[in-house]
Amino acid sequence: MEWIEGTLERIKYSNDEGSWCVAQLREETSGETLFKRPTLVTVVGNLLGARPGEQLKLWGSWKRHPSFGLQFDVRTVKTDVPVSAKGIEIYLGSGLVQGIGPKLASRLVEKFGDKTLDVIDNEPERLSEVEGIGQVRIERIAAAWKRQGLVRDIMLFLQSHGVTPAYATKIYKTYGDDAIVRVQSNPYGLARDVYGMGFKLADRVAEHMGIKGNDPRRVRAGIQHVLMEAQSEGHLYLPMEALIERASAYLRVNRDHIVSALESLVQDEDVLHEPVTAEEDPRGEGHLAVYARSSWDAEMTCAQELKRLLEPELIQDRALEQDVIEELIDETEEELKLELAPQQRDAIAGAAQHRVLVITGGPGTGKTTIVQAICSICDEQEWSVNLSAPTGRAARRLTETTGRQAQTLHRLLEFSFQAGGFQRNRENPLAGDVIIVDEASMIDIHLMRALLRSVPSGSKLVLVGDVDQLPSVGPGNVLADLIRSGAVPVCRLTEVFRQAAMSAIVRNAHAINKGRYPDTQVPKDITSTDFFLVPARSPDDVLAKTLKIVTERVEAAFGFDPATDVQVISPMRRGVVGCERLNHELQSLLNPSEDAMIQRGQRVFKVGDRVMQIRNNYDKNVFNGDIGHVIDITAGADDEPGLIVEVDDNEIRYELDELDELQLAYAITAHKSQGSEYPVVVIALATAHYVMLERNLLYTALTRARRLAVIVTMEKALNRAVKNVSARVRYTRLAWRL
Repeated sequence: MEWIEGTLERIKYSNDEGSWCVAQLREETSGETLFKRPTLVTVVGNLLGARPGEQLKLWGSWKRHPSFGLQFDVRTVKTDVPVSAKGIEIYLGSGLVQGIGPKLASRLVEKFGDKTLDVIDNEPERLSEVEGIGQVRIERIAAAWKRQGLVRDIMLFLQSHGVTPAYATKIYKTYGDDAIVRVQSNPYGLARDVYGMGFKLADRVAEHMGIKGNDPRRVRAGIQHVLMEAQSEGHLYLPMEALIERASAYLRVNRDHIVSALESLVQDEDVLHEPVTAEEDPRGEGHLAVYARSSWDAEMTCAQELKRLLEPELIQDRALEQDVIEELIDETEEELKLELAPQQRDAIAGAAQHRVLVITGGPGTGKTTIVQAICSICDEQEWSVNLSAPTGRAARRLTETTGRQAQTLHRLLEFSFQAGGFQRNRENPLAGDVIIVDEASMIDIHLMRALLRSVPSGSKLVLVGDVDQLPSVGPGNVLADLIRSGAVPVCRLTEVFRQAAMSAIVRNAHAINKGRYPDTQVPKDITSTDFFLVPARSPDDVLAKTLKIVTERVEAAFGFDPATDVQVISPMRRGVVGCERLNHELQSLLNPSEDAMIQRGQRVFKVGDRVMQIRNNYDKNVFNGDIGHVIDITAGADDEPGLIVEVDDNEIRYELDELDELQLAYAITAHKSQGSEYPVVVIALATAHYVMLERNLLYTALTRARRLAVIVTMEKALNRAVKNVSARVRYTRLAWRL
């Protein structure tokens, strides 16, 4: 092991978290070394977010990589700001300070030379001496310079605790100038307060700070983490014994410590528990249910708000007599030029009669027609209607099918980060007479809580969805619980209309939903069917056939554009046939050009790529699951690279540090596909996906296809997917509370 010193010239590669990189250092160390080496050396490891131009002192050892040659493996980093004019220019031009790009860095150094950093630090008002820099930009640069200095202090403090530079930045954004003090006083607060950090990283910091494994603070935080992990599996609570077993195994402490910490959490009301009898449990097992506070509050509020809306005296308000309803339905048939089936008439009548109604049915059962008819009757009665759906894609599809403006639930309920959540609530309710929500199976317990709190007692709520699809990504199984409770009126649509029944997609979706295998017969004229099942021998065979179908066969046989019309769906992100591998392969095949590209960690985006937004961004008006195409890669006002994505005819710019909101979307998971339809869907199933192969996952993926569906599958994987229904049971109590 030895020290080397030099100037950081270039970062060749950095992973997404910024915790590991490959860089080039212009070495200034003299003296004997183990190997003869060039002045410009390759260094690998965690450089604490160092930027080109910085002076680094690195402790580590030399190693010879079989492919890349001599490298210095970094163990410890000490940094200093550059002192030469050239080093300062590289340093400032690296994107370190928001508002300064390479061109402005060059102009600043040309003006102030090796005193540039002193000017920014101590006399920022002098920046006005450089042409084009006004007071607003000076203030922005000064604030960014101060911020990066504080972040650097945090990075150095956290280095010994194993925290990456990316998380150090998040810690600073969350805690501000008090970051170091807050972390020292309670490292487990990081898991609660810093988005994405989680218990594991907080636990690593605590361990480095000397907190023991059985420390009550650690055990309390660990129990809460286990309950949060259960929420990610869809559960609202865990049985006491299951929680103790999970927490003990995860934290590697004995049962007594878990029980003691649980008692403390219950006393502080951070967790709550209640007995569940065998009759109340879908599994038929009596137990003690243990909830995180947030899950308990959400479930209790949903039950209370639904009971409020279902109060008998409210049901009569704005309810119509049966003969009036029948007359209105007849008029609606004439207006829409269609003949409604008995189940459809019942659903429309139910919306007119009841305060809350659930309408559920599979593809081809006429849900869209029912929504159109309900809207028509509302117009006749001069009732105002709010149309909504959980995602932007589902809301846009609802707009297209009804010809009326629909919006996401977050928009409808006026969610605001700045104001601290949903602005519509009991004190500020929605104004509509009738609120219709499509794709209701996607609504988790927390979003349903927000919705129900905003529905005024004088309004109607109609929830439309397919209960047999995947449940919400978030915790709870709300639509299924409402139906199972028997407390909420339900219209279940089972009749598949003749036109829809002609589709092999629809027929096979219903067959799968009933536990039957899809029809594998292929007609002589392949263009006369819209469904194909392609057998494969292995995961590698699934991958190869999926790629060939997407890039060659679909276009040759049916004329679909593989770049815009075809959506690949896989159960998982990782693995041979996971979305990550599929996206990498499809990008190289469908968009091989490297003329215009940008890289962020391991992510590479090119002009023409299909990409997906993976979290809600209200400032940009794009939402989790929105899909668009990269149309340009360009420098912004500060010379910093970014890309332009077109989403539904809107052009949206992403800066370099915002690219973690995007991922390639040639292939997506079934959960991400919910609420959308695509001209062509190709589903890749392999035994490597075994734990995710469920009937409702396959059913959901297949029903995303509008004109053509292809399932590429190993026989064992298909058998598992069709027969497995075990994943549908989640630990919830909403049905019982209702």
